[in-house]
This record gives sequence, C-alpha cells and structure tokens, in this order.
Amino acid sequence: MLASMRCVLAFSALFIISLYPTKPTRLLEVTDVSLAVYCLYSVVLAVISWRADWAPPGRAVYWADVFFYGYLVALTQGTSSIFFYFFFFAILVASFSRGFREGISVTLVSFVLFVTVGVAFAPSGNEFELNRTLIRAVYLLVFGYIISHLGGYESLLRGRLRLLREINNPWQPRFGANSAIGMTLQRL
Repeated sequence: MLASMRCVLAFSALFIISLYPTKPTRLLEVTDVSLAVYCLYSVVLAVISWRADWAPPGRAVYWADVFFYGYLVALTQGTSSIFFYFFFFAILVASFSRGFREGISVTLVSFVLFVTVGVAFAPSGNEFELNRTLIRAVYLLVFGYIISHLGGYESLLRGRLRLLREINNPWQPRFGANSAIGMTLQRL
C-alpha cells in the first residue's frame, strides 16, 4: 500500500506541476524531469513490492524520499514550495514501519533539510516570507513529533500483541507445566 501511495503522490505532483507551474519558472524543465524520474522510481518500487510481497520498506527508501523532497524544495521557491508537505509522507512511513526513534530521526533531518535548503534557495528581496518559513519549520517539527510518537506507540502495541500471540500458543503437555512456564517467562 505504501508503494502505491508513493505512486499517487508522485503522479499527482507531476500532474499538478504540469497544469499549474510554480513561480518562478526558471527551473520548470528540471522540476518536470525530476518529477518524471521520481514517478518512474515510484513505479519500480511498486512493482517490486507487489511481486515480492514487501513488508515494511527498507530504511533507504524513505531516506531517499526525504532527500529527494529536499531537492524538490530547492528547485521550487524554497520555503514557499508546494513540496513541503511531501516530508510528512516520509515521516509517516518511517514512524509506522520502524517506530519512534526512526520517525523522530526522519523528522529532525527533514526539519534541518527544509530550513537549510529553504533559506538557501528562497526568493531574494521582498519575496522572501520569514513568517511562512518559521511557521512551516515549526509545523514540520511539531507534527513530525506527533506522528513519530503515534507510530512508536503503534509499534509498541504490535510487539505486545505478538507476545500475547506467542504466549497463547498451546503448549505440549508431555513436556510438563514447568516447561510451559519457563518458555513463557523466556518470551517475556
């Protein structure tokens, strides 16, 4: 499902950018080509995941997404970029597949990358909006933390459920009660 959602995100971004180009249009062709490459990358990942029954994605996949989204922010208006919201997809994937630590790591890297790239490639002069830059950066940090916390909690609950399933497995009476108690304690 994550691979198909990445495809939806990539193709919708390409479609929206082709309909309503971002301003300034100085790097519009590079943005279009970059999004087309990302669409191809997304389709390849989707095909691999459907054929191989991919469980949680590897760490490299969402880290590549984070850096690619930073690249897209650099191409389009810095902190005013419409690709700002793409960071949340990578945070969601990391948090709900690997837990709180990975989610908060992706959040912090996304925050630093967004602020650094956004300020470095922001429009100059009166077009730079400091208030938009600050509120988006804080929003990314706060909302990323909340997503990471919820993803970590869900990961903890999955682990507890897995433990309950293992404990609930029927034990072999021929090994005795002490064996069953010992196995249960070992699992705990």
